Amino acid sequence: MTKTIKYVVETGLCLGCGTCAGICPSRSIEIVSNSKGELEASIIGLCVNCGNCLKVCPGSNVNVVQLNNSFMDREGKYDPLIGTYSQCYIGYAQDSTIRAKGSSGGLVTSLLISALESGFIDGAIVTKMNELEPTKPKVFIAKTVEEIVSAQTSKYCPVATNIMLREVLQKEGRYAVVGLPCQIQGIRKAERVNSVLRKRIVLHIGLLCSHSVNFHGFEYLLGQMGVKISDISEFTHRGNGWPGVMTIRLKNGKIKKLPFHAYREELFNLFLFTPLRCLQCIDTSCELADLSFGDAWFSEFRCSDTLGRSVIIARNSVGIQLLESMMKNNQAILQQIDVIQLLKRHGNCETFRFKKSTKARFFPFMLLKKSIPVYQTPVSIGKSRLGDYFVSLQSFSNAYLSSKSNFLFTPAIIKAYMTVLRKIISGVF
Repeated sequence: MTKTIKYVVETGLCLGCGTCAGICPSRSIEIVSNSKGELEASIIGLCVNCGNCLKVCPGSNVNVVQLNNSFMDREGKYDPLIGTYSQCYIGYAQDSTIRAKGSSGGLVTSLLISALESGFIDGAIVTKMNELEPTKPKVFIAKTVEEIVSAQTSKYCPVATNIMLREVLQKEGRYAVVGLPCQIQGIRKAERVNSVLRKRIVLHIGLLCSHSVNFHGFEYLLGQMGVKISDISEFTHRGNGWPGVMTIRLKNGKIKKLPFHAYREELFNLFLFTPLRCLQCIDTSCELADLSFGDAWFSEFRCSDTLGRSVIIARNSVGIQLLESMMKNNQAILQQIDVIQLLKRHGNCETFRFKKSTKARFFPFMLLKKSIPVYQTPVSIGKSRLGDYFVSLQSFSNAYLSSKSNFLFTPAIIKAYMTVLRKIISGVF
């Protein structure tokens, strides 16, 4: 019998990206939330054993060499930390309203609007928060400027973006997709299997990503703020200036806010409530996208910039042409930057390097004899330093322990645990 996506789930490699569900010909796969607050694939119908779910799954393996050859420009340059690229930029949206509302300069929103208005795309796969369940994401195809704007700002929670491939396969048109590295990997693999997808998805916008946070992570933060999910009428992870704030509008009309740097320290920097599969990812910059976007964490902007800028990595002619069109039409302010300077000045450059340190990062999984994904890359993965092993063990333990939140991690224990860890880390490094 042909192996199915169930094998990936059982080995702990499922990313919850939704690619398998989006491409399944019998619609036998759905993406469900598990007890850990993560998304995973589940076979709910009659499987026809076509094997496509495994072919498109980025959780078990990604042949970066093969996908680079299929989708990237041959004349593109290559950097071992960020992948294939043509040009790098720093910039922001010209529209001040869009820039102010966004997480890091509003460029992704402006780019989608520009592509839609020029006729380059008919719609874009994007994510907004669900009107009926404000703390849960909703993936949809935006077909108007208003719908694109409604999906603005970052979402720091599990999202099965690629389930929307079902709709793309049903409806003719030219589509863009905005996704994380794992999601774009899944779409690129799906495009190799299905020629219709390859024809219809004409723009892949990637978001830089260090790792995700499961649903329990923000449930914990809300609990710390004294907020019940049932009392929320509107929820935004980030936005309204840079680096932004989490904004919670309650049904009684009150508004509560938490600065981005606060929950970045509470969750992201210590890998709390992080899916274990995220710790095995090698891709920070979304290497298989046409264009990759992320915060410009440059020291010179941290005090002076309150509206945000993005770093942009254009990887092929599609991305270059769209950016040039935006500059020509006064929709974006962009400045070219050398890749060496980008990595040198970027405040999260260590994340780029650490994600390539697979010997150290896979070490905890190997100790526990857990499954490890297979990545075929154009060059050898970077060497691991001694400190990488310490950080890897720390991040694994934090992610693993916080996945047992109902048993071990009461709020008081979390606070004490984080305080001790910070002291240990600052003492070692």
